[in-house]
Amino acid sequence: MWSISLHNEFQLEVDKLNSEQRQVYDSTGHCVVLAGPGTGKTKTLITKLGRMLMEDVQPPRGVACLTFSNETVRELERRLKKIGLGQVPNLFIGTVHNFCMANIVMPYGKLAKIPLPHDFKVASEDDQNNCFQNLGIYNQKQNVVIHRRTCLDRNSAEWNNGGLGELVERYENQLHENHLIDFDDMTLWGLRIVEQHEWARKLIKARFPILIIDEYQDLGLPLHRLVEILCFDAGIRLLAVGDPDQSIYGFLGAKPELLGDLANDPRVQKVVLKLNYRNGRKILEGAKKIISNTNNECENSIAEGEIFFYHIPNYGNFEGIEAQAQYIVDVLLPNIQARGIGLEKIAVLYLDHNDGQKIFDATQKAGLKTIRIDQGAHYRKNEITRWLETCAAWCMIGWKNGEPGLTELIRRWERFFRANHPSDSELWKHRKNLIRFLWNKRIEDPKQSVFLRDWISKFYEGCLSAVFYDGCQWQAEYHQLSQILDKVKLGKPMESFTVMDFAGQIGHPEFLNLITLHSVKGLEFDEVIIMGLEEGKIPNYYDTGHLTKLKEKQRLFYVGLTRARKAIHLVYSGFYYDRNGNRWEYGKSQFVTLLEEQINLQT
Repeated sequence: MWSISLHNEFQLEVDKLNSEQRQVYDSTGHCVVLAGPGTGKTKTLITKLGRMLMEDVQPPRGVACLTFSNETVRELERRLKKIGLGQVPNLFIGTVHNFCMANIVMPYGKLAKIPLPHDFKVASEDDQNNCFQNLGIYNQKQNVVIHRRTCLDRNSAEWNNGGLGELVERYENQLHENHLIDFDDMTLWGLRIVEQHEWARKLIKARFPILIIDEYQDLGLPLHRLVEILCFDAGIRLLAVGDPDQSIYGFLGAKPELLGDLANDPRVQKVVLKLNYRNGRKILEGAKKIISNTNNECENSIAEGEIFFYHIPNYGNFEGIEAQAQYIVDVLLPNIQARGIGLEKIAVLYLDHNDGQKIFDATQKAGLKTIRIDQGAHYRKNEITRWLETCAAWCMIGWKNGEPGLTELIRRWERFFRANHPSDSELWKHRKNLIRFLWNKRIEDPKQSVFLRDWISKFYEGCLSAVFYDGCQWQAEYHQLSQILDKVKLGKPMESFTVMDFAGQIGHPEFLNLITLHSVKGLEFDEVIIMGLEEGKIPNYYDTGHLTKLKEKQRLFYVGLTRARKAIHLVYSGFYYDRNGNRWEYGKSQFVTLLEEQINLQT
C-alpha cells in the first residue's frame, strides 16, 4: 500500500508551528482559519494537509485542495515538494473550476442529464467576447457575469430583475450552440449536480472525504453553496483558510462576508492566526490604520520596517504618472539596490495596465529586464505559459540542479495530453518526444543567448502541436501559445526575447517585478513601491460615495501595503489625467493621508 513517510523538512515545519497554527494542525472536524497577511497561512495549510494525508485518508480515497488561481496552485505544489510531499497520488490540487469539471461534471454530467454541448471545448476570453458582441450585449457583460455568479435561484423574482436573467440565458445559449462552455459553467453545473443528486454527493465523498479551500474570501457564492452541501449535508470534512480583509474581487462576484458566516457557524472550529512574521513593525502599524479591525501582531524578531512618502508632481521633463515612473527608475531603484536588495526582491505595484505601461516604458529605456503581470504584458499568465516558462528554466539550469524537476514537467504535460488523447500508447509516444526535446535543448552556459523564437517554434513542432491546436480542449491555452509564437517572430514585440528572458519570468535576480495591485496577492518582497496614489484613482472618484466599493479599495491598498517585508515606498503626484486628457487634481490618496497621520503620531 502506498504511504507517506515523514520527511525531515516536514517535521521541521511542524515543530515550528505556533500555538494558533498548532490548533489547526490538531483539529479533527470542520475548521475555518482566519489568517491575516504574513501569519504563516500557507505553512499551516501545508502541514495540516500533510497530516491528513498521513493519518486520515488511505488511497484510493484522498484530499481535494481548491484555490482561486493557477498561481496559488503552483505555489502550493512548490511548498509540498519542498517538504517531501511532491508526488502524492491521492491528492487533487487545482482551481474550483478544474475540480468541478474533472470530478463532478465530466464523470457525472451525463448521468445527471445536464445539457452538455456535444464535443464541447472550453471557451477562450475571445470566444466569450464574441458571444456577447454577436448578441449585441457586450456593454452588459460585467452585469451579466456578476448576476450569473451571485443569483443562483433561477426561479426567484431576483433572477429576472432588470432583465438580467434573460441576458444570462441568451449568452449561455449562444455559448452552447457553438459547442463551448466557460469557467462559470463548470462551477454552476457542478453545483446543480450535487444539489439535485444525492448519489453524486455520496460518490464525491467516497473519493474525497476531506475538502480544503484556500483563499475562501475570493471564491464567491457558488463555491459557498457547494461547501454547504458537500460538507454540512454530505459530511465531507472541511478545512477553509482565508482573510476577509484581503477580499479584493467584489467586481467578480466575491463576497467576503461568506467567510465570516462560515467561521461563525457552530458546526465549525474557528482559529484566528494573529502572529505576523513578514511585515516590519511600522508597516504593520500602518496596515492597521487602513484596516482597523485586523488582528495581526508583530512577531518579536521582526525588524522595525519603514514607510516612505514621495510627492513627485514633476521630474525632469515629465509630469504626473510619467514623472513618478522616471523617478522610480532613476532614483528609487538605485537607492534600494545600493542597500543590497536585488531586483527580484523588489516590486513596483500600480492600479492597472495603463500605469503599468508608464513604468514599463521607463524600465525599458533604462535597459532593465522586468516581469510584468498585467493586461499589457506580452502574454497572459495561465497554465500553459507558466508550464512553458518552467520548461525554459529547466533547459537553462534546472537540468543541473533539479529545480524545477523533470518529473514535475512531465506530470503536467500528461495532464494536458490526457484531455485530448486518452490512449496510453499515444501518451507514451509523445512523452518520449517531450523528454527528447528538453534533453536536447539543455543549455550548458546560462550566459549563452538562445532566441526564444527558435526554441519555442521547435518545441511546438516537435511536441506542443499534438495537444494545442484549433479545436482542442485547451482553447484558452492554445490562443495564448499562438500569441507567443506570433510575437517572437522577427519584427514583433518579443523578437529579442531569449530563453533566459522567458525562464526569468518565474523569478530571476536580474528581473524587476511590475505587478497590478490585484495580481500581487499571495506574493511578498523585501521592498515594495506603490505608484499612482492619487485621490480619484485609488480610491476611484466614484467609489468614495459608495461604502462597499470604498471598503474594497481599502482592502486593495492593504494588500499592496502588506506585501513588503522591510520597506514600503508610496509615490504620488496629487493629480492625474483621464483617458480624454482632462486633468483632475484631488491631491494624494486618502489612504496615504491616513498613513502620514499614523507616522506623525508615532514621532
